[in-house]
Amino acid sequence: MQEQSDFELAKQLLEEGQQKRIMFYVWLAFFALFMSLSLLYQQSVLGFTLPSAMVAGVLALLKGFSIYSNSPSRVSLQVRQEMEWLLGANWLEIGDEDIYSFALARVRLRQKEQRLFLIHLFIFINVNLCAFAWGYYGAITYRNPIIPTVFIITAIWLPLLIRHSINAFPTKGRLVRREQKVWETLQLHLGQIRPDKQKRKEKPKRDTSYRLGDDGELVEEEEAETIDWWDEDPKTDASTGL
Repeated sequence: MQEQSDFELAKQLLEEGQQKRIMFYVWLAFFALFMSLSLLYQQSVLGFTLPSAMVAGVLALLKGFSIYSNSPSRVSLQVRQEMEWLLGANWLEIGDEDIYSFALARVRLRQKEQRLFLIHLFIFINVNLCAFAWGYYGAITYRNPIIPTVFIITAIWLPLLIRHSINAFPTKGRLVRREQKVWETLQLHLGQIRPDKQKRKEKPKRDTSYRLGDDGELVEEEEAETIDWWDEDPKTDASTGL
């Protein structure tokens, strides 16, 4: 498979960005349409239009966030900031292609985590709204005290959502410490790998013999000739008969 050129890769990224913008406007239009129908025909609020509007809204939100976070200027700024956190102020002098790829991968991973949090938040809001509506309806209609159960579910779920938000959108100081810790761990693994490679390179050759040269220094000899005892019959010593 032929490798794509830099121009082809840049063109592909440009086309993907244009497609994301088109889908963002499409989902935004669906959101406006379904919300308008929900307001005009209120009997369908709990039926089709309102859930459809919520789904279209969250999809438009995700597309918009992806367009914003993946803009070339923002990604370039984040990668430069990441390399400065990892290598210090002189990252331009000691950085290489591998470190740049690592920094870019860390930025992409954070963007993915942020998108997952938005989906998590959407599910949390909708599930709890439905649960509270169901609990309120049951309490009013059937005098069933189910609302405390709903509060228990929310109380268990809310700390997990908060924890997820802290991981997805950490403060700058927390983010710097986390990235530097990941970089230090990577350096430790590299430190374990490189000495093993160095040892293998420095491993002395086997079956190497030396002789004393004319100038009194050791000189490496060619490998000694080996006798194939299976192809040639051993010579018999006449004195011993062996």
